Amino acid sequence: MRYRPYLPADRAACLDILASNLYRFFSPGDPDRYGDFLARLQGFYGVVEDGHGQVIGCGGYCIGGHVAVLTWGMVHAEFHRRGIGAFLLTERLHRIAQDPGVETVVMNTAQPALGFYVRMGFAVVEHTPDGYATGLDRYDLELTLERSA
Repeated sequence: MRYRPYLPADRAACLDILASNLYRFFSPGDPDRYGDFLARLQGFYGVVEDGHGQVIGCGGYCIGGHVAVLTWGMVHAEFHRRGIGAFLLTERLHRIAQDPGVETVVMNTAQPALGFYVRMGFAVVEHTPDGYATGLDRYDLELTLERSA
């Protein structure tokens, strides 16, 4: 696998990844919001390619002061539970950690992905029932970066 910067040619693959996860992890209005995000990228956004160059995941981050925000992280539904999400998250956290000023990483997710992020060290700081759509709760999460001395 390889995590590389997003290119405009990746747009269709990224939209397909979101579509494969729609309703379980994302709300009905998210394809439009995500399309707008891809058209006006802020921060770093990257894609995960498999060994054949197929885009199977995507996600990025923005840094502002001491905080990094994870943006639109997802893996194509056909490739869930194969370690790709952990790879994507680890790659993003590694890049974020290169900025010595960042102390905290924040993000939000729905309940189907909550356990994954908690296992990866994130803590829930807020829970909003039906925060994305009916039956799709929003969880705001935070991770304090560990810095070695």
